[in-house]
Amino acid sequence: MTDTVLSSRVVETLAQSKDALVITGAPEGVDAAGVAAAALSRGGVTLFVARDETRAAQFEAAVKFFAPDLATLRLPAWDTLPYDRISPAPPVAAQRCAALALLARRQPKDAPLLVIATASAVAQRVPPRKRMGEASLVVETGADGVFHASLDGLRERSSLAHRTTYLWIEAKWPHDEPGNQIVQLPRTRGPEQVTATITLRRRAMMITGRAVDAAGTAIARARVGTGRNQSEGVGSDAETRDDGAFFVGWDGDEESWPDQLVVASPTHGTASIALPAWRAEQHAIDLGEIVLHTGGVLHGRAVLGDGSALAGIQLQVQAIDPSLGQDLRAIHRWLMNDGSRKRTGLAMHEGRPVWHGAQTNTLADGSFRFAGLQPDGVYLLSVWAVGVSADTVVRPGSDPIELRIDKQLLAIDVFDEHGAPVPGAQVRLAGFDPSDTHPSYQQWPGFPATGQVCSNWLPSAAPDGRRIFLAPFGFVFRLTVADD
Repeated sequence: MTDTVLSSRVVETLAQSKDALVITGAPEGVDAAGVAAAALSRGGVTLFVARDETRAAQFEAAVKFFAPDLATLRLPAWDTLPYDRISPAPPVAAQRCAALALLARRQPKDAPLLVIATASAVAQRVPPRKRMGEASLVVETGADGVFHASLDGLRERSSLAHRTTYLWIEAKWPHDEPGNQIVQLPRTRGPEQVTATITLRRRAMMITGRAVDAAGTAIARARVGTGRNQSEGVGSDAETRDDGAFFVGWDGDEESWPDQLVVASPTHGTASIALPAWRAEQHAIDLGEIVLHTGGVLHGRAVLGDGSALAGIQLQVQAIDPSLGQDLRAIHRWLMNDGSRKRTGLAMHEGRPVWHGAQTNTLADGSFRFAGLQPDGVYLLSVWAVGVSADTVVRPGSDPIELRIDKQLLAIDVFDEHGAPVPGAQVRLAGFDPSDTHPSYQQWPGFPATGQVCSNWLPSAAPDGRRIFLAPFGFVFRLTVADD
């Protein structure tokens, strides 16, 4: 069976329409695919309001499945009502205030952000954006690493700070990633001193920067690595944050100091920056904004045999030997032998970083895109599926590719005895091909004695306890489910 997915026209309407839209009959999961695609298309901040926290958590899991590159932010509701005899739980208060503070600090060119809240969360009053900015204080540590901050002035200019009983403290320095701590303030009117201890690791050198695309939009979850010009390999040292910023620590010496830093995203492209020469007295390097270049691009749309779009399916590309042509058997033999030694995810080619192997997921309309490939390279485009793999030999170029997969898309929903979804359940499959007469290497009563093609197959993880996988028509499957 196949899942109904949103068409590209509906996604475009969601992203661009300024009028109220009513969409009915969308199954859970499909709505997440559509909202995620629209959020990426329109940029800025998109707000999704769920009916309760359970639905919000399920929706966030679905968004991360369909659009892993889209940054999400949970805005929880207070877990108490006004004038209750108990105070809000510290984790809830910290998460809500941290979310509001992050929204207040956003800049126009930050990466797209999807805020997920409940009806209760958006109905509750929030401080104005200006007030959230006023409720922050920046101080510097002394030579001994100690900082002192008086909250009196902060409380005078911010009524929010005057009433709060918790503080979010973040410590930054140029030698490692920032650290943070939540501190509870004492309930007293008299003078009181509160101590917060944040441990930061000191690195011999800290390299910082920010990854953006050609339009200046931040790129989240890009790979950051260091390398040397005479080496084809590129390390994996860090990942860009939601605002595109990265921190790479270095504890080596002059002999091991890298020549360059590489930033790469499977969907946005790559960039290589020459690092300055080693200086023992230098402890921090800020590379500023690094623009990723698309390089060789492979794009298209994945569909089933009936033309319906395939959403949320993982695709991968692997660089192959061009002399193998279209011989898929020879290509797979090469990948298992010579190719396994030559194939790396990210490598240097003629002084530029290129993807030799990368993965991405299709969007709600089945579209996909790989960037940063070797422009004159040859790649094997693959879809993870039961039975004969759906592979195609492709070359980067301007023409879109239609990846038509003549298989069925099966979905498995797992529920407990009360009917609630179990998103963390382990689902494993054993598949049988009725046309295969070879004896099965595992025997189970009631299942075919011949034709077993896979065992302990792990389908793709999906939200709400759902697992999805592609398989040939007519196959028989044995499902086992386990949960702690």
